[in-house]
Amino acid sequence: MAMLRRIVRNSAWITLPVLLLAAIAIHAQAPEMAQRAQDDIARAEAAERALVRLKSSKAEAWAANPNLAERETTAGSHLAEAKLRLQTGKSKNDFVELTRASALAMRATQEFEEIVSALEAWKAPTVAKEVPPEDSKPQTPVAPAGAEPSATEKPGTAPPAEEENAPLDASGQTLETIIQIPSTPSPLQSRAVAPPPSLWAAADAYFKGDYKTTLDLLAEFSFDDSRAVAQAYLFRSAAGFAIDQIERADDESVLKQAAADAKRCIEEAPGIIPSERYFSPKYRAFFDQQR
Repeated sequence: MAMLRRIVRNSAWITLPVLLLAAIAIHAQAPEMAQRAQDDIARAEAAERALVRLKSSKAEAWAANPNLAERETTAGSHLAEAKLRLQTGKSKNDFVELTRASALAMRATQEFEEIVSALEAWKAPTVAKEVPPEDSKPQTPVAPAGAEPSATEKPGTAPPAEEENAPLDASGQTLETIIQIPSTPSPLQSRAVAPPPSLWAAADAYFKGDYKTTLDLLAEFSFDDSRAVAQAYLFRSAAGFAIDQIERADDESVLKQAAADAKRCIEEAPGIIPSERYFSPKYRAFFDQQR
């Protein structure tokens, strides 16, 4: 057990009675962890039921985003594994197994909720309006002499364009809505550049809960646009933080790297704000600590 290993590593000497006492102390925490795992599984089941209800009223959005079905399957498998580990942990009074059950249930909850958010945020593509033949177009009325021209008639003033749907990532949102950057003009926003494919793929993996793939995709990157660089550091930081929270490993290097990546992200974009819808409160607090 992790706690036991730390006791052994940090002690110059240790006796068998001490080891037994430590094992008994950890063993005694199993019932409490079992209750926590049960509560986490109940929340995941509630999130799953909410998704099932929403799917019936969002059939068009569901059909238009086939990757959501794959994400639902992944979340369901995590929930099923959590239930299995809960049963095993309770039968053996195994604290570690119960901890894993709790972590898997929390991960499934997050995945179900992200799918719900994607469905709620989806918008149907704008249908192009049919252009009438040239001879059937209404004639533009001529303003009386000396009349003030309207806003659409003034030279250099174009009518407002219809809003188009931006490309969707795995969560149903653009990266710009997931990662908020103040609208004040800055070098970061000096030009519009589409996010690189590797950044899209890393973000997609993150929203699927595949945090290790996110880290692998962003292990090395070289983007020309500073906005993409900031976003890459943010996703790399968030993925590392999630892995540290789930695995609770003795090695603190993953968490330290997540902190370093958050700092680099802030250096690239001092005003960057991770969206509260797509990043957990714990991570947002961790990110703010790096400012």
